[in-house]
Amino acid sequence: MQNASTVSKFIVDKIKTTPWKKRAYINDLLQLRSWIINGPTGFISGQHYWRFRNKYPQEYLALLQEHSPEKYQQELMRREETLLQNWNRLKEQKAQKQLEAEKELEEYEEWLAIGGLAS
Repeated sequence: MQNASTVSKFIVDKIKTTPWKKRAYINDLLQLRSWIINGPTGFISGQHYWRFRNKYPQEYLALLQEHSPEKYQQELMRREETLLQNWNRLKEQKAQKQLEAEKELEEYEEWLAIGGLAS
């Protein structure tokens, strides 16, 4: 293990609350920190980087904030934009379902007006 005390206050704080048997978690954080600072060096390390980002989203943000404040701000803006896009998509889906329900009701009323049977 790298000397965490010289590289990251966040990781040192995590070490203080992590049992020895779960030290792989700390190693993952150290690796994630390395990728934040130096970037992944190839395709496979890039895949691992993205997997760790997704596996440890809060830790990723904390390490970004500690070691790359500019990237941290960019990540917060990206996440906010993603949330807004998801919110808008959900609103559009809800509006579409409402239109479909209204159309079905109109068709049903027309069905009944012609003399069709109610189910």
